[in-house]
Amino acid sequence: ALIGRLGYGPLKLKVAGASERFFIDGGFVQVENDVVSILTARAIKVESMNVDDAKKNLEEALDMPSSSLATQKLRADAVNRARGMLRTARR
Repeated sequence: ALIGRLGYGPLKLKVAGASERFFIDGGFVQVENDVVSILTARAIKVESMNVDDAKKNLEEALDMPSSSLATQKLRADAVNRARGMLRTARR
Protein backbone atom coordinates (compact mmCIF):
# COMPACT_ATOMS: atom_id res chain seq x y z
CA ALA A 1 0.00 0.00 0.00
CA LEU A 2 1.10 3.55 -0.74
CA ILE A 3 -0.33 6.92 0.26
CA GLY A 4 1.01 10.21 -1.10
CA ARG A 5 0.26 13.89 -1.37
CA LEU A 6 -0.40 15.41 -4.80
CA GLY A 7 0.59 18.85 -6.01
CA TYR A 8 -0.98 21.07 -8.64
CA GLY A 9 -0.56 19.72 -12.15
CA PRO A 10 -1.49 17.26 -14.87
CA LEU A 11 -2.93 13.79 -14.38
CA LYS A 12 -3.14 11.28 -17.22
CA LEU A 13 -5.78 8.63 -16.67
CA LYS A 14 -5.73 5.43 -18.76
CA VAL A 15 -8.73 3.14 -18.70
CA ALA A 16 -9.19 0.24 -21.12
CA GLY A 17 -6.68 1.67 -23.58
CA ALA A 18 -8.23 5.14 -23.72
CA SER A 19 -6.58 8.05 -21.95
CA GLU A 20 -7.85 11.34 -20.58
CA ARG A 21 -5.88 14.27 -19.18
CA PHE A 22 -6.87 16.44 -16.25
CA PHE A 23 -5.50 19.29 -14.16
CA ILE A 24 -5.73 18.33 -10.50
CA ASP A 25 -5.81 20.83 -7.69
CA GLY A 26 -3.63 18.96 -5.19
CA GLY A 27 -4.97 16.18 -3.02
CA PHE A 28 -3.97 12.66 -2.08
CA VAL A 29 -3.33 9.37 -3.86
CA GLN A 30 -3.66 5.85 -2.49
CA VAL A 31 -2.47 2.68 -4.20
CA GLU A 32 -3.64 -0.62 -2.73
CA ASN A 33 -4.22 -4.02 -4.36
CA ASP A 34 -3.60 -2.60 -7.86
CA VAL A 35 -6.28 0.07 -7.33
CA VAL A 36 -5.35 3.76 -7.52
CA SER A 37 -7.63 6.19 -5.68
CA ILE A 38 -7.28 9.97 -6.01
CA LEU A 39 -8.88 12.51 -3.72
CA THR A 40 -8.69 16.08 -5.02
CA ALA A 41 -10.64 19.29 -4.54
CA ARG A 42 -10.87 19.87 -8.30
CA ALA A 43 -10.17 18.02 -11.54
CA ILE A 44 -10.53 19.87 -14.86
CA LYS A 45 -10.36 18.16 -18.25
CA VAL A 46 -7.42 19.59 -20.20
CA GLU A 47 -9.59 20.01 -23.31
CA SER A 48 -11.73 22.54 -21.44
CA MET A 49 -8.74 24.61 -20.27
CA ASN A 50 -7.67 27.85 -21.94
CA VAL A 51 -4.07 29.13 -21.92
CA ASP A 52 -5.19 32.79 -21.81
CA ASP A 53 -7.37 32.13 -18.76
CA ALA A 54 -4.49 30.32 -17.07
CA LYS A 55 -2.18 33.28 -17.76
CA LYS A 56 -4.77 35.65 -16.29
CA ASN A 57 -5.03 33.48 -13.17
CA LEU A 58 -1.26 33.60 -12.76
CA GLU A 59 -1.18 37.39 -13.14
CA GLU A 60 -3.93 37.73 -10.52
CA ALA A 61 -2.08 35.40 -8.16
CA LEU A 62 1.17 37.35 -8.56
CA ASP A 63 -0.72 40.58 -7.79
CA MET A 64 -2.12 39.25 -4.50
CA PRO A 65 -0.96 41.06 -1.36
CA SER A 66 1.68 39.40 0.77
CA SER A 67 2.10 41.71 3.74
CA SER A 68 1.72 39.05 6.45
CA LEU A 69 2.76 35.42 6.84
CA ALA A 70 -0.84 34.30 6.28
CA THR A 71 -1.23 36.27 3.04
CA GLN A 72 2.23 35.15 1.88
CA LYS A 73 1.09 31.52 2.23
CA LEU A 74 -2.18 32.20 0.38
CA ARG A 75 -0.30 33.99 -2.40
CA ALA A 76 2.30 31.20 -2.72
CA ASP A 77 -0.45 28.57 -2.98
CA ALA A 78 -2.33 30.63 -5.57
CA VAL A 79 0.84 31.14 -7.64
CA ASN A 80 1.73 27.42 -7.52
CA ARG A 81 -1.83 26.47 -8.51
CA ALA A 82 -1.87 28.99 -11.38
CA ARG A 83 1.55 27.85 -12.65
CA GLY A 84 0.35 24.23 -12.59
CA MET A 85 -2.76 25.20 -14.54
CA LEU A 86 -0.70 27.10 -17.11
CA ARG A 87 1.74 24.20 -17.59
CA THR A 88 -1.16 21.79 -18.00
CA ALA A 89 -3.10 24.05 -20.40
CA ARG A 90 -0.04 24.48 -22.64
CA ARG A 91 0.35 20.73 -23.22
